[in-house]
Amino acid sequence: MRRSNASVALLPLAWLMISAPSAQDSSLTLLRRAASNYKAAETFWVEGDIKADARAGPRQQSTTATFKVAYGGDKRVHDELDHPQAGVVKVSDGKQTWVYVLASHEYAHQDQAEDVDLAHPRPGTGMLGVLSSALRGLAEDVDSIRTQPDETIPFGGADRRCAVIEVRYKPGGVAGVAPDAWRTYWVDRERELVLQHRTVSRVAGPNGESLEQNETFRYTRIALNQPIDPKLFTFTPPADARQVEQFGGRPVPEDLSGKVADDFTLLDLKGKKHSLKSLRGKVVMLDFWASWCGPCRRQMPMVDKLGRELKEKGLVVFAVNQGESSETARKYLEKNQYATTALLDQTSDVGRRYKVSGIPTLVIIDRQGKIAAHYVGLRTEDTLREGLKKAGL
Repeated sequence: MRRSNASVALLPLAWLMISAPSAQDSSLTLLRRAASNYKAAETFWVEGDIKADARAGPRQQSTTATFKVAYGGDKRVHDELDHPQAGVVKVSDGKQTWVYVLASHEYAHQDQAEDVDLAHPRPGTGMLGVLSSALRGLAEDVDSIRTQPDETIPFGGADRRCAVIEVRYKPGGVAGVAPDAWRTYWVDRERELVLQHRTVSRVAGPNGESLEQNETFRYTRIALNQPIDPKLFTFTPPADARQVEQFGGRPVPEDLSGKVADDFTLLDLKGKKHSLKSLRGKVVMLDFWASWCGPCRRQMPMVDKLGRELKEKGLVVFAVNQGESSETARKYLEKNQYATTALLDQTSDVGRRYKVSGIPTLVIIDRQGKIAAHYVGLRTEDTLREGLKKAGL
């Protein structure tokens, strides 16, 4: 960033000229046009870095982070902040979502797409929410505005002439800036896009001393309504990452997909024996459940529906009850009029062999006896259909 010596020498005169109402109106108009560019973008891909400085008396602390945010429509999201203490990556392909925490090398999977509302981002929605508020709302709830001489800053391998506009917002402004803080925007005059913005605020520290905070966002990529690398919307866990059910909790059980299904023989509610080996040539879906399990109760209607629908195509469904009596299981199935055959795994021996550490657990076995899909926890009907498709249905 640089100013010419002439601009510095004429600064007092320039300040009088640019503070005139017409200059303020022109600056606000430019901010509105920049905001409209972001609002009109149906897809975008933005990258950059953040430098944060905090100063209290002679003490100063600085930290730097990088970010990469993309929205490809249809709830496809890449939301990444790379920071030593607060690094998080969130990826959604439009059907499911992964969240990876860099510091702990843990990731979690959700069988649903990321809930995206760019116009009203929810608090805590990562860099996507931060940037949506800052860039789409930069011209709203403006309390006062000041215009500085133009500057040039590097972007895309060239120097860009930028309008330099300082804004203070009203309390509760959508741009997410404290009402006593000033935010400076560097707006590319040619493309009418924000290439940089800096927020300076002062707060009282714990000892009553004044703490000055300075946060600068510098953008290195801005692609609106342009092709986006599809790899941004897929997630491949790093080699040292482990999947967890919840962060700081226990790891997700081993995925049995691709392994040969362990044979077993269990009794149904009428005392008839059923062995897995005898069903070779058919697709088998095992739903490990119990009547007291809330997620099991929500998933069982989907399992029963798929069993009825795909029976003629070679699907066999077993509801493998974990540890309950035959009477308890029978009453529950009869009450809900389920057609699914229930098997009694009262010692949970089969459950242990299929790595059932939580229910519902659902295992789909193909016609050759291999496990095509292994799901722990409640899943959507679309996900179950995808698993059956992997098994050949």
